[in-house]
Amino acid sequence: MRLLLLALLLIVTGATAAQAQLTLCNRTERVIEVAVAQEDGDRLVVAGWQKIRPARCAEVADHVLYAYAYYARQQGTDWIWDDEEDGVGLCVFEDRDFRINYGKADIDFEDVDDFSCPAGATKVAFAVLENDFMAEHTIDLE
Repeated sequence: MRLLLLALLLIVTGATAAQAQLTLCNRTERVIEVAVAQEDGDRLVVAGWQKIRPARCAEVADHVLYAYAYYARQQGTDWIWDDEEDGVGLCVFEDRDFRINYGKADIDFEDVDDFSCPAGATKVAFAVLENDFMAEHTIDLE
């Protein structure tokens, strides 16, 4: 009976963790493109570009257990949403959709400076958001 209760607790806890998410809301008048870094199994993966239309919100990351980072831009303008002072430099391809595998995940993004970008990719400053207590986060991009 105790094993059954423990198994149920683990299933419920796993379901709760899977609900932690990052939602970005576009409060501008142009389409925003977003790149997100998050854990995928035991790997850190950076992927983009997800488009968010004006006056819309989109879930851009889910099942985040520790920390994640994001970078948003309006292509064709100088508007970006990043964190140059406290952020972390992660690789992106400016001109196409991408998915870059950084290998074993470092939940604090401490080892990413040792990672060389693939040919044609550049590093940009991602804003880092700690996911305290599996919280859901909604951020307005203005």
